[in-house]
Amino acid sequence: MGIAGAISTSWGYNLGKEALQGITSPDSRPDNAAAEAPDTEQTPQPLVLIDEKTVLNQVKNQITGQFAPSTNPTPVAASPEPAKSKDDGAVRSLPKSTTSKNITFTVTGVRSQGGTVLLDVELKNRSQRMVQFLYSFLEVTDELGRPLSAIVEDLPNELPPGNVSARGVISIPSILLDGVFVVDLQLTDYPEQSLQLSLDNIPISQEAANP
Repeated sequence: MGIAGAISTSWGYNLGKEALQGITSPDSRPDNAAAEAPDTEQTPQPLVLIDEKTVLNQVKNQITGQFAPSTNPTPVAASPEPAKSKDDGAVRSLPKSTTSKNITFTVTGVRSQGGTVLLDVELKNRSQRMVQFLYSFLEVTDELGRPLSAIVEDLPNELPPGNVSARGVISIPSILLDGVFVVDLQLTDYPEQSLQLSLDNIPISQEAANP
Protein backbone atom coordinates (compact mmCIF):
# COMPACT_ATOMS: atom_id res chain seq x y z
CA MET A 1 0.00 0.00 0.00
CA GLY A 2 2.81 2.34 0.65
CA ILE A 3 4.04 1.81 -2.86
CA ALA A 4 0.54 2.47 -4.26
CA GLY A 5 0.23 5.78 -2.33
CA ALA A 6 3.58 7.03 -3.62
CA ILE A 7 2.63 6.17 -7.18
CA SER A 8 -0.74 8.00 -6.77
CA THR A 9 0.96 11.09 -5.39
CA SER A 10 3.52 11.16 -8.19
CA TRP A 11 0.83 10.76 -10.82
CA GLY A 12 -1.29 13.61 -9.37
CA TYR A 13 1.71 15.89 -9.31
CA ASN A 14 2.51 15.22 -12.96
CA LEU A 15 -1.10 15.90 -14.02
CA GLY A 16 -1.13 19.21 -12.18
CA LYS A 17 2.20 20.22 -13.70
CA GLU A 18 0.98 19.50 -17.22
CA ALA A 19 -2.22 21.49 -16.63
CA LEU A 20 -0.27 24.53 -15.50
CA GLN A 21 2.17 24.54 -18.40
CA GLY A 22 1.84 27.76 -20.56
CA ILE A 23 0.28 29.74 -17.75
CA THR A 24 2.51 32.45 -16.34
CA SER A 25 1.90 34.75 -13.47
CA PRO A 26 1.49 38.50 -14.26
CA ASP A 27 4.51 40.74 -13.93
CA SER A 28 3.68 42.88 -10.96
CA ARG A 29 6.91 44.86 -10.94
CA PRO A 30 5.99 48.56 -10.82
CA ASP A 31 8.89 49.79 -12.97
CA ASN A 32 8.13 47.54 -15.91
CA ALA A 33 4.38 48.22 -15.79
CA ALA A 34 4.86 51.94 -15.78
CA ALA A 35 7.35 51.77 -18.68
CA GLU A 36 5.08 49.56 -20.85
CA ALA A 37 1.73 51.31 -20.07
CA PRO A 38 0.74 54.06 -22.59
CA ASP A 39 0.75 57.66 -21.35
CA THR A 40 -3.00 58.26 -21.46
CA GLU A 41 -3.20 61.00 -18.80
CA GLN A 42 -1.58 64.49 -18.80
CA THR A 43 0.36 65.67 -15.82
CA PRO A 44 -2.07 67.77 -13.68
CA GLN A 45 -1.26 71.50 -13.48
CA PRO A 46 -0.39 72.88 -10.06
CA LEU A 47 -3.14 74.89 -8.34
CA VAL A 48 -2.25 78.58 -8.08
CA LEU A 49 -3.88 80.50 -5.26
CA ILE A 50 -4.56 84.27 -5.82
CA ASP A 51 -3.91 86.56 -2.95
CA GLU A 52 -7.14 87.92 -1.42
CA LYS A 53 -5.81 91.50 -1.48
CA THR A 54 -5.18 91.27 -5.23
CA VAL A 55 -8.76 90.12 -5.88
CA LEU A 56 -10.21 92.96 -3.80
CA ASN A 57 -8.08 95.53 -5.62
CA GLN A 58 -9.25 94.25 -9.03
CA VAL A 59 -12.90 94.42 -8.01
CA LYS A 60 -12.43 97.92 -6.60
CA ASN A 61 -10.76 99.12 -9.82
CA GLN A 62 -13.62 97.78 -11.95
CA ILE A 63 -16.26 99.46 -9.79
CA THR A 64 -14.33 102.73 -9.77
CA GLY A 65 -13.95 102.62 -13.56
CA GLN A 66 -17.71 102.25 -14.03
CA PHE A 67 -18.61 105.26 -11.95
CA ALA A 68 -15.61 107.51 -12.56
CA PRO A 69 -16.44 110.78 -14.38
CA SER A 70 -15.42 111.08 -18.01
CA THR A 71 -11.96 112.46 -18.55
CA ASN A 72 -13.32 114.70 -21.28
CA PRO A 73 -16.64 116.00 -19.98
CA THR A 74 -18.82 117.82 -22.45
CA PRO A 75 -18.49 121.53 -21.64
CA VAL A 76 -21.69 123.22 -20.61
CA ALA A 77 -22.34 126.20 -22.79
CA ALA A 78 -22.41 129.36 -20.73
CA SER A 79 -25.53 131.44 -20.99
CA PRO A 80 -24.77 134.29 -23.36
CA GLU A 81 -24.76 137.67 -21.76
CA PRO A 82 -27.17 140.13 -23.27
CA ALA A 83 -25.40 142.25 -25.82
CA LYS A 84 -24.79 145.78 -24.73
CA SER A 85 -25.97 148.35 -27.17
CA LYS A 86 -23.54 151.04 -28.16
CA ASP A 87 -26.39 153.48 -27.62
CA ASP A 88 -26.73 152.64 -23.91
CA GLY A 89 -24.27 155.29 -22.77
CA ALA A 90 -25.29 157.95 -25.24
CA VAL A 91 -27.44 159.97 -22.83
CA ARG A 92 -25.11 159.49 -19.83
CA SER A 93 -22.03 160.68 -21.74
CA LEU A 94 -23.56 164.05 -22.55
CA PRO A 95 -23.04 166.94 -22.14
CA LYS A 96 -19.42 167.09 -23.30
CA SER A 97 -17.36 170.27 -23.16
CA THR A 98 -13.99 171.62 -24.20
CA THR A 99 -12.36 174.94 -23.31
CA SER A 100 -9.63 176.94 -25.02
CA LYS A 101 -8.57 180.43 -23.86
CA ASN A 102 -11.76 180.83 -21.80
CA ILE A 103 -14.01 179.92 -24.70
CA THR A 104 -16.13 176.86 -23.98
CA PHE A 105 -17.73 174.67 -26.63
CA THR A 106 -20.37 172.17 -25.38
CA VAL A 107 -22.57 169.47 -26.93
CA THR A 108 -25.61 169.21 -24.68
CA GLY A 109 -27.65 166.59 -26.53
CA VAL A 110 -28.33 164.57 -29.68
CA ARG A 111 -31.75 164.14 -31.27
CA SER A 112 -33.35 163.40 -34.61
CA GLN A 113 -35.72 165.46 -36.69
CA GLY A 114 -37.05 164.06 -39.92
CA GLY A 115 -34.05 162.84 -41.94
CA THR A 116 -31.54 164.84 -39.87
CA VAL A 117 -29.59 164.26 -36.66
CA LEU A 118 -29.30 167.40 -34.57
CA LEU A 119 -26.49 168.09 -32.11
CA ASP A 120 -27.50 170.75 -29.59
CA VAL A 121 -24.45 172.94 -28.91
CA GLU A 122 -23.50 175.94 -26.81
CA LEU A 123 -20.69 178.49 -27.02
CA LYS A 124 -19.68 180.59 -24.00
CA ASN A 125 -17.18 183.45 -23.95
CA ARG A 126 -15.61 184.07 -20.53
CA SER A 127 -12.67 185.98 -21.93
CA GLN A 128 -12.18 189.75 -22.13
CA ARG A 129 -12.29 190.02 -25.90
CA MET A 130 -14.69 189.60 -28.76
CA VAL A 131 -14.45 186.26 -30.53
CA GLN A 132 -15.49 185.69 -34.13
CA PHE A 133 -16.36 182.40 -35.82
CA LEU A 134 -16.66 181.25 -39.38
CA TYR A 135 -18.60 177.99 -39.13
CA SER A 136 -17.42 176.74 -42.47
CA PHE A 137 -14.24 175.98 -40.49
CA LEU A 138 -16.15 173.45 -38.38
CA GLU A 139 -14.87 169.91 -39.03
CA VAL A 140 -17.12 166.91 -38.39
CA THR A 141 -15.71 163.37 -38.81
CA ASP A 142 -16.83 159.85 -37.91
CA GLU A 143 -14.85 157.28 -35.89
CA LEU A 144 -12.87 156.34 -38.99
CA GLY A 145 -11.86 159.92 -39.68
CA ARG A 146 -14.17 160.34 -42.67
CA PRO A 147 -15.53 163.89 -43.08
CA LEU A 148 -19.26 164.43 -42.71
CA SER A 149 -21.32 167.21 -44.20
CA ALA A 150 -22.84 169.41 -41.48
CA ILE A 151 -24.67 172.73 -41.18
CA VAL A 152 -24.49 175.07 -38.16
CA GLU A 153 -27.67 176.94 -37.29
CA ASP A 154 -28.53 179.67 -34.77
CA LEU A 155 -24.97 180.32 -33.54
CA PRO A 156 -23.78 183.92 -33.94
CA ASN A 157 -20.65 184.79 -35.90
CA GLU A 158 -19.53 187.09 -33.06
CA LEU A 159 -19.51 186.25 -29.38
CA PRO A 160 -18.98 189.26 -27.08
CA PRO A 161 -16.98 189.03 -23.80
CA GLY A 162 -18.46 189.00 -20.32
CA ASN A 163 -19.58 185.39 -19.82
CA VAL A 164 -21.96 185.54 -22.74
CA SER A 165 -23.32 182.27 -24.16
CA ALA A 166 -25.18 181.31 -27.32
CA ARG A 167 -27.03 178.17 -28.28
CA GLY A 168 -27.51 176.52 -31.65
CA VAL A 169 -27.58 173.20 -33.48
CA ILE A 170 -25.34 171.24 -35.82
CA SER A 171 -27.41 169.26 -38.30
CA ILE A 172 -26.08 166.15 -40.10
CA PRO A 173 -28.08 164.11 -42.65
CA SER A 174 -29.15 160.82 -41.08
CA ILE A 175 -28.11 158.85 -44.15
CA LEU A 176 -24.47 159.81 -43.46
CA LEU A 177 -24.70 158.39 -39.92
CA ASP A 178 -25.94 154.88 -40.75
CA GLY A 179 -23.56 152.59 -38.85
CA VAL A 180 -21.77 155.57 -37.27
CA PHE A 181 -21.72 155.55 -33.47
CA VAL A 182 -19.54 158.54 -32.62
CA VAL A 183 -18.47 161.78 -34.28
CA ASP A 184 -15.65 164.24 -33.58
CA LEU A 185 -15.98 168.03 -33.76
CA GLN A 186 -13.26 170.64 -34.23
CA LEU A 187 -13.91 174.40 -34.21
CA THR A 188 -11.61 177.42 -34.24
CA ASP A 189 -12.06 181.18 -34.29
CA TYR A 190 -11.67 183.41 -37.31
CA PRO A 191 -9.45 184.94 -38.58
CA GLU A 192 -6.87 184.36 -35.82
CA GLN A 193 -7.52 180.59 -35.57
CA SER A 194 -5.96 180.60 -32.11
CA LEU A 195 -8.65 178.45 -30.48
CA GLN A 196 -8.49 174.66 -30.46
CA LEU A 197 -12.01 173.57 -29.57
CA SER A 198 -12.09 169.78 -30.04
CA LEU A 199 -14.83 167.39 -28.93
CA ASP A 200 -14.20 163.69 -29.54
CA ASN A 201 -16.46 160.65 -29.32
CA ILE A 202 -19.81 162.40 -29.36
CA PRO A 203 -22.23 159.44 -29.24
CA ILE A 204 -24.73 159.09 -32.06
CA SER A 205 -27.76 156.96 -31.26
CA GLN A 206 -28.66 154.62 -34.11
CA GLU A 207 -32.27 155.21 -33.18
CA ALA A 208 -31.68 158.86 -33.95
CA ALA A 209 -29.80 158.03 -37.16
CA ASN A 210 -32.55 155.61 -38.28
CA PRO A 211 -35.82 157.04 -36.97
